[in-house]
Amino acid sequence: MNVDWFHRSWPPAEQDDAQVEARNIATVWESYRSVGPRQLGRYSASQTSALEWHLERCDEIAARLEAADLDELVIDTSTLEPQQVAERALRHFGLLLES
Repeated sequence: MNVDWFHRSWPPAEQDDAQVEARNIATVWESYRSVGPRQLGRYSASQTSALEWHLERCDEIAARLEAADLDELVIDTSTLEPQQVAERALRHFGLLLES
């Protein structure tokens, strides 16, 4: 999902953009879950060329982002379940209530 617009509003929010973004993403995800999908961003067979383009550029884009040093949090998702990724992100932004 492209999350660039999940925290944008006018006038800008007075509270932290990351918290607004996280709440908006959670709301959208709950909407998707209510109709059954377990993951987002799947490509159909007719979109193979678009998927290949994105995969080929992935390493280049990752290198550019690392060089720009703009990230606040990096999560290697290659061995994590979606729930684990969400928990780490929520914990980082102080949005996960410990039980």
